[in-house]
Amino acid sequence: MALPKTIDRLETLPELVREHYAQKDGVWTLTLLSIEDHTGMVTALERERKARRDADVAHTELKQRFEGIDPAEYTTMRERLAGLKDKEIYDKDGLEALVGRRTQQITVDAQRAAQAKDRELQQLRAQNADLDKRWRDDRIKTVITAAAGRAGLAPYALPDAVSRGLALFTELDEAGVPVAKDGEEIRYGKDGVKPLSADEWIVGLKHEAPHFWPASGGGGAPAQHGNGSGTNTDWSKITSPTERLTAFRAAQAGNKG
Repeated sequence: MALPKTIDRLETLPELVREHYAQKDGVWTLTLLSIEDHTGMVTALERERKARRDADVAHTELKQRFEGIDPAEYTTMRERLAGLKDKEIYDKDGLEALVGRRTQQITVDAQRAAQAKDRELQQLRAQNADLDKRWRDDRIKTVITAAAGRAGLAPYALPDAVSRGLALFTELDEAGVPVAKDGEEIRYGKDGVKPLSADEWIVGLKHEAPHFWPASGGGGAPAQHGNGSGTNTDWSKITSPTERLTAFRAAQAGNKG
């Protein structure tokens, strides 16, 4: 049985597979991770390929431009030319003019070196900020994922829950615990004293997004209705949404046979 990616009425589907759908803008959408849209990945791959082609073209142009030039010989020639200019200035304008020229050149070289160091420092700061943000996001994701597991959140709802959590838990305290914030203000839990924890926030989602929790048939297991399956499958032992869907399809095929 092939499941539609979107459907207007959830009631038209067997109850067993309804938990794999989430409502958005009045339409129920299949949320299994196995059918994610890969458009973003394809676009990123194309960008990487284009960047590689552009780099290859630039490398070829530079190679043709400087072909046959020996860097060491070029440096030696520059030093000789500078020496000739120094001699010319000394012979024409005297020692004071020569010292002034060399002082000016030292100043220019120092400014260039300082600018290069400044650019390097800016790059290092940007890289450090990026690494720090990635580390904080990974830490927050880990805490939210653990809280979701303790709260019994359905696996297919985890990406959505993590996305919501990252928008709320934006910082870490000194102990590495995610801090929930409303703007610049810390968001507190129900007791009004302690900051809102990931566990308390996840439990609160049951009111905002009840579809994040799988339909229960007692003891947290999916209800074992007939739904046309005609099997005695113990769905409580199948925790993966993809495996449960595969088992359901197999059961459907068995009934048709």
